[in-house]
Amino acid sequence: MLEELFRTTMGPSSGPEVKLFKRFKVFWPNVVFTDYLPGIEVPAVACVIAGVLEETKAFITNQLQLFHHREDYRELL
Repeated sequence: MLEELFRTTMGPSSGPEVKLFKRFKVFWPNVVFTDYLPGIEVPAVACVIAGVLEETKAFITNQLQLFHHREDYRELL
């Protein structure tokens, strides 16, 4: 299912390895983890997601009231 989502949003891959992930793997050692902030704490990001934030919270709250056949769905929420 995730593969289909990726293909729909990013387009088809030209081979068994996705170039985006290969480049990310090479770049990973350069990531400075001590400078990490969740996106919600970065003003530019917080501004963009402000409208969606309340909508997302409401969706999650509503979903938590429903019965889920698998407990991991509830855990994810």
